[in-house]
Amino acid sequence: MAEPLDPPAQPPDAKPLPTSQPQDETPHRRPEDPAAEEEDDQCAELDSGLRLAQGDCVGIHVPPACPVAMALDWEAEHPRSDRIRVQEFTCACQPIFYEFCQSGGLFFIRRTKPSDGNVLIEETPRVRRKLAKALWSRLLKGTAY
Repeated sequence: MAEPLDPPAQPPDAKPLPTSQPQDETPHRRPEDPAAEEEDDQCAELDSGLRLAQGDCVGIHVPPACPVAMALDWEAEHPRSDRIRVQEFTCACQPIFYEFCQSGGLFFIRRTKPSDGNVLIEETPRVRRKLAKALWSRLLKGTAY
């Protein structure tokens, strides 16, 4: 049986060899709107991120919207297809909870909240995954409502 080979010796001032560990998958982007960057900074001071559920909860708790949060376009639920796949969801222990949904190749966010003793279900317009995921991310950070 052959002996395993030792890694080649490196001089003391050499850079370390790259490892096979996954790199940060955060995309590097140029800010599209400087005002949006300022909004994100103001909101970050308010709440630094997601609050995971505690106790018997199984979802994510959405933080309160920051003062300069973006308002999403909500419209009444109107079933356009017979199948909707819920990709992600927030905790239903909150009075208002959200679902990130897919239907017919398009994505949208569904909001369920109490209204005058009934349950009101609203949806954002159906869009491509990239845009819907960006809106979902803002909602989870409190920079959209």
